[in-house]
Amino acid sequence: MRKPGQGLVDRAVDAVVEKGSALLDRLMTHERGWAWAAVDAFIAVAIPVSVVGVTYAGAMLNAHGPGWPSAALGVVMIVAGFFGGFFSFLLYLRSERWFIAQFLVMGLSSLLLCGVAAAVSGSVEDEVLQTRGRHTLCTVIEVDEQRHTTTHYDSAGNVTHTSTRTDYVHRLNCAAGRPDKFIMGVRWASPGSRLEVTYDPRGRVGAVPTSLVGSQGEPWPLAWAGLGVVITVRLGYVAVFFVAARRWQVRRGT
Repeated sequence: MRKPGQGLVDRAVDAVVEKGSALLDRLMTHERGWAWAAVDAFIAVAIPVSVVGVTYAGAMLNAHGPGWPSAALGVVMIVAGFFGGFFSFLLYLRSERWFIAQFLVMGLSSLLLCGVAAAVSGSVEDEVLQTRGRHTLCTVIEVDEQRHTTTHYDSAGNVTHTSTRTDYVHRLNCAAGRPDKFIMGVRWASPGSRLEVTYDPRGRVGAVPTSLVGSQGEPWPLAWAGLGVVITVRLGYVAVFFVAARRWQVRRGT
């Protein structure tokens, strides 16, 4: 039995879906004007800037926010930033004829955007360890090698390839009583080795060997340069696609 007003709600939802589909169809076809070009250009700038902003805000919240809810929200924001940055390239797959070229160019721009987001997040963690980090002398008890395999699928659900990431978990016995481990992408030390480790007393940021804290220099110029490259590539793509669309409209006599 239908509830009162259910038909009105259904019609409203159908109307919104129909309007959204029509807008998406226009965005993905040649029938676009100057207004759409302006929107396209705005999106080309807004998405990369938003990805970096959300990632930075999430990293700051995770590192400095009060209590575990803020840390959890910070992690969610960081993950959302990475996903938004990577999958934003789907907005630019608009022509079957040049699909491979579009996929490669825009896919690489999305990977670069994820790299920028990673640099921003990493810079926040490094700043935390520099400002409130504590140093302690530790002995490496053992090193666990952990392999993480990810399976990738295409749109039809078929397996395209698999990728494997290896983490090396260095178990520690530290003079300060903590931390109990640090994780690296390489085997940093062997069992029995002694080294100085820097850790966050609040436990928000993972511990690292002290020699790595601040060793990367100032990451922001590189991050800004990467962001500029991403925006330039996407604005260039928008301009090329708009010019091609206008020529197509002229040939059609529209």
